[in-house]
Amino acid sequence: MKTYAKRFFAEIREPSRRSAKQIVPRVVEMIGPRSAIDVGCGTGVWLSIFQEFGVADI
Repeated sequence: MKTYAKRFFAEIREPSRRSAKQIVPRVVEMIGPRSAIDVGCGTGVWLSIFQEFGVADI
């Protein structure tokens, strides 16, 4: 199993945020989710963008 350093997450934060800012509004428009879950190894950046677009149940 690989362990990632804090630097790795710091480096991917902004690119991940930019991606989410492009994709999440489309998802919200298409399906209108009331909740979102992130099962992964990130820091929750995508969930924060879902919250910005009105998804309350994170």
